[in-house]
Amino acid sequence: MALALTFTGNVDPTALATIVLAIVTVGLAWIGWKALRQTQSEIELSRLEVEQAQRPVLVPVTGTANPRADGDVLVVPIRNIGAGPALDVEIAVTTLNDAGEFSHAAGPSSTDTLTGIGVADPVAFEIRIPNLGGLPSFAARLTYYDVARRRWVTTAKYLARRGGKYVDLDIGSDSSQSG
Repeated sequence: MALALTFTGNVDPTALATIVLAIVTVGLAWIGWKALRQTQSEIELSRLEVEQAQRPVLVPVTGTANPRADGDVLVVPIRNIGAGPALDVEIAVTTLNDAGEFSHAAGPSSTDTLTGIGVADPVAFEIRIPNLGGLPSFAARLTYYDVARRRWVTTAKYLARRGGKYVDLDIGSDSSQSG
């Protein structure tokens, strides 16, 4: 038995209009979906631009405000050179040996926190370190959040015996952690 379609000349205009409307609806849905994807992409780009415009960048300071030892307190000046505030700032300091390397004899990390640092003059962290005795070499790790609650990390080593300078400065996002 062969299947065949025959046209009898009886065309129902309602059926024809329904088919045309279905085709137009599918086409409009596809165009709408494409426009939605484009809009989502533009919104994401705009969000990233706004975040970057408010991004803090914390760096340790030398020159006019150098790190110093004051009894058992290590004072570490930090400056926000970014465009937005740094929030929930924590600094962890680990003393290093004279070669600038970690030593178990130096002791564990010590920390200090601040609620926020605006874009302005240096802010001094005061970290208590028992038996400090003088300005040591140290490794500093700053963790902080921007206004979008994205976490950022700045790390550096301060080498006291090599002219008092920071080396190995690294600034980046810590996308594995968020607030």
